[in-house]
Amino acid sequence: MARAISRLGHANPAVGATFDRGSRSIRQAIAARLKGPGGYYNIGNAIALTAGLAVQVTRSTGAGTQTLTDAVRGYFVGSPGATALTVATLVFFLSGEMYHRAWANGFPPDRRANWWGDVLSGIAAIVLTVALVYFGDLLLALLSGALLAFGKFGSAVFPGDRARTRCRYLVLLSRLPALATLALQIGRLVGAEAGPGALVMPLVMFGCYLIWGCADIRLLASERPVARPA
Repeated sequence: MARAISRLGHANPAVGATFDRGSRSIRQAIAARLKGPGGYYNIGNAIALTAGLAVQVTRSTGAGTQTLTDAVRGYFVGSPGATALTVATLVFFLSGEMYHRAWANGFPPDRRANWWGDVLSGIAAIVLTVALVYFGDLLLALLSGALLAFGKFGSAVFPGDRARTRCRYLVLLSRLPALATLALQIGRLVGAEAGPGALVMPLVMFGCYLIWGCADIRLLASERPVARPA
């Protein structure tokens, strides 16, 4: 399709110029979103939410056990755990937007917006921990959810750059238990010669945790000292 539009642009310069401006605007918008950690956090959030919903709907409607409406409702609010996970995801989206606003003008970020990003992430992490407990993942809740909550709230509350940096490392560390759990799950599924359908969500979530880890690393940069000209 892009080739067809390109040919049309050669035939009609006005169309080609409009297409170039549109493409440039999209690239600039994406670059602006990825300037700081917020865009990376919300890319991971969007992928996890979309993939999870797609898998749930496909399995439920494909097996004929639920209608589309029931499958969607069940995914978002079908149980206390699902409801908690939905609330956590929404708050994580809000925190990602606050991080984006904090970093909209580059480094150094807006401290107030960064603070709100940390607080909202801490709240979301607590709700996520509750969701994991409901789903029976108590160990993962304690290792991953609690570490994430402590690291985010600590980044917002503790004074001093050194203390905040240590808390941000705790956030990064909180990704490791989930990555390890997913890696073991993927290994077991591959060893059991499971079909592609069973591997979709573990692989997607593994990728999302890597994206969130990249965002954590970018957020660590907010604690480095501002370089001043000599």
